[in-house]
Amino acid sequence: MVTRVQKRNDGGIGILAELSNLEELDLSSNTLDNSILPSLNKLSNLKFLNLATNALNGSISAKEFGSLNNLKELDLSSNQVVSILTVNGLRILSNLSNLENIDLRYNGLDNIILPSLNKLSNLKILNLAGNKLNGSIFIKEFDGLSNLKELDLSKNAKYQSSQQYVRSIVLTV
Repeated sequence: MVTRVQKRNDGGIGILAELSNLEELDLSSNTLDNSILPSLNKLSNLKFLNLATNALNGSISAKEFGSLNNLKELDLSSNQVVSILTVNGLRILSNLSNLENIDLRYNGLDNIILPSLNKLSNLKILNLAGNKLNGSIFIKEFDGLSNLKELDLSKNAKYQSSQQYVRSIVLTV
């Protein structure tokens, strides 16, 4: 009997899609780029996903995380993500209703990310340190985060001297 091995264009990482019962996945400190994301979308039982310190860059599409409904912790820190795109008006994070901890520090995200975070009502920890948030941040941006216990907005906009650091958080009723 001859078994034919099919060549993979994803460097073999696509095999992850076959691990349907996987609950924790740590792929940090590799050189993985955005091509890994479609394989991860098939891991609907994931509760913990760490993609920190990789080569994710540019915009990430919402559809890449569409079926990760059980995800509680997501770490995308220390990449070069600049935006999270929507699909049919839905932001990536609104599908992740069980998310309790998201680490987005040290990317290139600006203030546009804030409205999509507001849908994460179970979120307890949000780290946006070292991004490109600038100017005033209005507390209404976090209205939907009723369970939030930790928020880190430190070290923002320091990478471009023409931008300002986060100057203030404005509380309004």
